[in-house]
Amino acid sequence: MVKEIKVNELNMVYEEEGIGDCVILIHGLGGDHREWMLQMPEFSKKFRCIAIDLPGHGKSTMPRDIYRPIDHATKIYRFIKELQVDKAHIVGLSMGGMIAQELALNFGNIINKLVLVSTSARVPPGSTEKIRRWIKLYLEEGFEAFFEAEIKDIFTEEFLKENEWVIPLLKEMWKDRSFDTIIWAARGLENWDVTDKISMIESPTLIIHGGRDTLVPVAEAYLIHQGIGGSKLLVYENTGHALIGEEAERFNTDVLNFLSQ
Repeated sequence: MVKEIKVNELNMVYEEEGIGDCVILIHGLGGDHREWMLQMPEFSKKFRCIAIDLPGHGKSTMPRDIYRPIDHATKIYRFIKELQVDKAHIVGLSMGGMIAQELALNFGNIINKLVLVSTSARVPPGSTEKIRRWIKLYLEEGFEAFFEAEIKDIFTEEFLKENEWVIPLLKEMWKDRSFDTIIWAARGLENWDVTDKISMIESPTLIIHGGRDTLVPVAEAYLIHQGIGGSKLLVYENTGHALIGEEAERFNTDVLNFLSQ
C-alpha cells in the first residue's frame, strides 16, 4: 500500500507491506519505491517492508536544494522516527547505498543490519562521467537518448537481449521522472567520500555487487568490505549494476537469509 507522511516540511511517499521487524529500502539516483517491485512481495512475507521515495524523487516533495547523501540520511532518520520505529534493517541500492552508509555513520543507533547493493564509499570518476553523459544526452537529445544510454550502462547486454519485455516496462516507469531531481542529486554526490570513515560502521553488514557492473566497478565493493569490520561480501560475477532486477531471486534469497540470521 502506498502511503504518505509529513517529515518536517516535506511530504514523503512510501510503499508499505507486511508485518514484523522493519526493513527500509532506499532506491538509487532518480528512482523511486517502484525499483523494489521484485523485492517487496518476498520481503514482506517475513518483514514490515517499507520502500521510500527519497525527497525530490517519485511523489515525495521536491526541495530546491542540493541533495547530498547526508541530507537524505537525515530525512530518513526523521522519517523512521515519525513512524515510531526504534530500529530497522536498511537496504540501500547504488546512491541509496551511499545514503545507507551515512545513516550508519551518523544514526547507527537506529540500524539493526545493513545491506549495501551496487554501491561505493565514494563516487568513482567513471560513475561521474556516465551520469554527466546521461544528463547531457537528456538535455541535448531528449528522454529516448537518455533512456537508451542508461539501460545499457546498468544492465548487461545479455540480460537485455533475453528480457526484451523489461525495456517498455522501464521506459514507462522512467518517463515521468523529474530530471531536475537527477541533476540536483548528481550535484550532491560531487566530492562525496567516506572511505576514511566506514571502519566506524558497527552494524552487521552485507555487501552485494555485480562483477560486471560498469557504473560502479566491483573494486568499490571490495573497498567497502575491507573497511567495514566483519562485513560479508557477495559478488554476482555475471551481473551488472541493476542486479536486483537481473538476479532478483538470488538477491532476495541472500538478503532474506542475512536479515533472518
